Amino acid sequence: MLDEYILHLEKELLTGKARWVADFTESFRNRQIGDTFFDMLVTGKTRPKGLFLSRIFAFFFTPNYKVACLVRSVTDGMSLDRLRLAGILRTVEKFMKRNEIDWSWVIIAKEGGFPETLKNFVQTYRVREVGVALVDVSSGDMTTSSSFIGKNLERYAKAPKAK
Repeated sequence: MLDEYILHLEKELLTGKARWVADFTESFRNRQIGDTFFDMLVTGKTRPKGLFLSRIFAFFFTPNYKVACLVRSVTDGMSLDRLRLAGILRTVEKFMKRNEIDWSWVIIAKEGGFPETLKNFVQTYRVREVGVALVDVSSGDMTTSSSFIGKNLERYAKAPKAK
């Protein structure tokens, strides 16, 4: 179920409704950043492509931010507590600085619920350039950080409905 969610999310980012937020162009699987492995890393820019006139308009009126979406799944054998999540987010912040990325989405996906302490940590996470979401793929529940970028994840990182 986690693999299906990651595949669904990749499709949404590259060709789906997330294209209204950014032009995600590259997707990498099983990427190591620092000491953390991510199931998926998708990168892109906020300036869209288009036909001649829309490219001219975008060049003059749309900022060209570098963006990324990092996804990590949590399986039964892995433990994720507040300290481990804080370490993952520090790794993402360093990655952003090193690669000159302006903002990122970080999605932690799991089959089953997350502890309340983890949800509270995410809801109070205050880095404006990083949006964080905890996604329970079995129930569809999502907890996001309170930043503008985090709140946008509610729209684009939903787990697909079960058939």
